[in-house]
Amino acid sequence: MRLADGIVFGTLPFCGVLVDTTTFRVVRVSARAGTALARLLDGDAIPDPFTDDLAARLTTAGLLRPAPGDGSA
Repeated sequence: MRLADGIVFGTLPFCGVLVDTTTFRVVRVSARAGTALARLLDGDAIPDPFTDDLAARLTTAGLLRPAPGDGSA
């Protein structure tokens, strides 16, 4: 998975933050979700229902998209 165009992701000790630089929309996620998203973007996520659901929700929201050739949905 990778971030959609215009999306910036960062982590803080207490949460993760996604910023859409095209609309200036900010999405805050829990610390657990921030850690899972960081691992997902690095390509070393452990498949589990939480990570799968997080990826599906962020993809539906237009914040994530599959990386070419990675087979992610």
